[in-house]
Amino acid sequence: MRKDFMPDRTTAIELVEAFRLLVADFDGRSTTRVIGTGGRSFEFFPTAITDNIPPLEPRLSHAVCLLSRFHLEHIAEATLGVGEEDRGAMIISDLLLSHNLARTLARWTPTGAPGEIRKVLSRVDQAHLGRMPAQLAEEVASHFPPGFCIFGSGGDSGSI
Repeated sequence: MRKDFMPDRTTAIELVEAFRLLVADFDGRSTTRVIGTGGRSFEFFPTAITDNIPPLEPRLSHAVCLLSRFHLEHIAEATLGVGEEDRGAMIISDLLLSHNLARTLARWTPTGAPGEIRKVLSRVDQAHLGRMPAQLAEEVASHFPPGFCIFGSGGDSGSI
């Protein structure tokens, strides 16, 4: 990850590749039945980003870190990052390191899933582009189906 990263200097092609890597990690994953705490069985779909299954490759980690630059508004004010002990520990560590933040993990004791996941496959049907400049967002969106790319980070979003 470049330490001199500037979101306004990122090319559309870099962002398109980053989104493609993220979509590939989630889209079309089948669920896996596991036995959780207390002997309850449930299904989940493991990904490299959340579960390190398959192992989290550097390219995918770099993609997450790159895209985080468009989603984390108050990162310059942060002094510490906290990640979950279980799912996503590797990626949050990489992400916080890319922002030069001290990092720690919130520890918790799993209680098991409240029920089975009903969907057999995950499906990525849209991606939030964060707060990248409009022209760059439009260029990135042009590489995906209409309506797939959403400007903003959630509550302040709109289709491109």
